[in-house]
Amino acid sequence: MKRVIIHIVLLLTANAAIRTMAQDASTARLRIWSSQQVHITGEDIWVDGDVTGDLKVSKSITIRLIDRNGSMMTEVEVAPRDFGFSAFLTIPENLVSDYYFLDGYVNGSRSLTMVSPVMVINPRIPPAANCKDFTLPTSSPITAGSITILPDRDHVSPRNEVICQLKNATDLKDATISVYRYDGLSRLIDSVSSGFSSTLIHDAKGMAENEGKLVKARATINGKPIEKLSIIAALKGSGAVLATATTHADGVAEFILPVTYDASTLVLSPQGITMQGLSVTIIRDVQNPVSIGFSCLQLRESMRADIEARMLNSRVLNRFYGDGSRSYDVTDRDTSDFYGKPDFRYLLDEYVRFPNMEEVIGEIIPEARVKKEKGERKLQVLNLPGKNFFEEEALVLVDGVPLRDTRKIIDADPLLIRSIEVVARKYFMGNAEYKGIIHFKSYRGDLAGLQLSSGDASVPYQGNQEAARLNATERKSKTDRMPDLRNMLLKENVSADQLKNGFRFYTSDADGEYRILLQGRRKDGSMASGSTMITVNAATTPD
Repeated sequence: MKRVIIHIVLLLTANAAIRTMAQDASTARLRIWSSQQVHITGEDIWVDGDVTGDLKVSKSITIRLIDRNGSMMTEVEVAPRDFGFSAFLTIPENLVSDYYFLDGYVNGSRSLTMVSPVMVINPRIPPAANCKDFTLPTSSPITAGSITILPDRDHVSPRNEVICQLKNATDLKDATISVYRYDGLSRLIDSVSSGFSSTLIHDAKGMAENEGKLVKARATINGKPIEKLSIIAALKGSGAVLATATTHADGVAEFILPVTYDASTLVLSPQGITMQGLSVTIIRDVQNPVSIGFSCLQLRESMRADIEARMLNSRVLNRFYGDGSRSYDVTDRDTSDFYGKPDFRYLLDEYVRFPNMEEVIGEIIPEARVKKEKGERKLQVLNLPGKNFFEEEALVLVDGVPLRDTRKIIDADPLLIRSIEVVARKYFMGNAEYKGIIHFKSYRGDLAGLQLSSGDASVPYQGNQEAARLNATERKSKTDRMPDLRNMLLKENVSADQLKNGFRFYTSDADGEYRILLQGRRKDGSMASGSTMITVNAATTPD
């Protein structure tokens, strides 16, 4: 008879507490869990969760990995989908071996989050010696809402198919299934966290992100805030993304940028005359750290074999597959520039190449001109409705980034510029008005090697993570010499058909015990889960 282990998600122990909380309409409630609880530094932690309460149609949820002191180790922003979310966090290589916690909050909303622990092993950095141990209260096992998982066999040979049937699971929704290595380290964290239940409260920071991504910046002159300064926030990327704002009395300006998914650079550019001592910096909302009582991690000699096996498997996976172990649900998105279709667009390869940019503009682009005024050169754009040139300088962009020092682009190498686009009319953005736009796009998207204007600030900008999933590995034949040492055999959302008719996966080359874990939410909103174990062994005779 198959040995079935009922496994209830640790977060479920807080269900009763959640139901007794005041149903504050302005509060979002999150539950976060990982597909497995033991990791080696450099691996991905695959995370799922759900959120109830008031989302304020938020564009993003921040998922974090924090330490026992509440300090953030790494984070990622994801877009919620049907009040659920999936993501991965790559564990930094410099983390100390210890227990860490998955946390999160809805941006712009007060959030109550039930956190869950994970074990992170860094082979080069042992646990801290000054850890203060904490004994968790004991708790009785919870059996309500259990699901039965029935694999077609308990012992499987490597590179073989396992077919599983489910019982008491047809009314599940938002369910996930994972199959992962279960060893002495897994048993340890199961043991020390059996009574763990912790809910963190995150106060709302800033405005709700129901229109886009909120970015805040502070402008100062010699350390003192400056009021009524117009600033442009621009993102480098496949399409020009701009937003404008004016600083308040405290020197703070707030921008709303559309949600983006590509890693990029955010550039903040103050408009008007450059002032001596001007500085513009990004303001990051920091959640107040809260200490979490949890057992200290103690690594013993008896754990060496399990740690070394995980290290080997993780390194082989990264060496041979790398990012190929992930796949993304890329949705259609608008990559056009913020101004839409330009009035005129010139691909410079279709014209005679002139030796300098001033000649390019003078000979190829009749809707723009370089005008010398008091020893300075500025770019002006034709006002198409009035059929005359604006006297003021146009908004000059290079790869989507504003350039206030026009001399730089005029003196740039025209062979680095692929195209020039012109908006030959007034353009309004918020309270800002521009006398036309001229946009230089380089071949490499690197600003054609130009430096930012004096007083501009730039910071890396990650954007939201695409909806990601672990790639399903195809069955490898016995003669395939490509190694397959996955610790995680399966991680995916479960379809309605799988809930009814079962699911399947393939084992790897790595011997050992593996847990099959299903977690989901029933249609009445209650959580349920179930698990069972299989053993992968090369000595097992395959079917």
